[in-house]
Amino acid sequence: MAAYVIAQMSVHDLDMYRQYASAVMSTIGPFGGHLVAANDVEAVEGSPPFPRTVIGEFPDMASLKAWYESPAYQAVISLRKDATNGTLIMLEGLTMPEQPHGPKESVSS
Repeated sequence: MAAYVIAQMSVHDLDMYRQYASAVMSTIGPFGGHLVAANDVEAVEGSPPFPRTVIGEFPDMASLKAWYESPAYQAVISLRKDATNGTLIMLEGLTMPEQPHGPKESVSS
């Protein structure tokens, strides 16, 4: 099942962030990943905590975690951390939560 990495951030050092953005692209492909979106958000409900969102897609959670922990990504991660404030989360593709089992209904005859 596909897995996604979502980064939401405020960029406070644009030059350093551009260095990160250029460097990170070459780290994603070897793990089957690609960027899905990278832009400032347009809120239609609520207030997003950070203005910029980046979404990457990987074939599965194992590939995503392998990318994140790879020496290639770890070599550039400090650029993102030093250039931005924000969050980075990982999640698997769409799965529906199991329905709670309610009380059994009895049928009268």
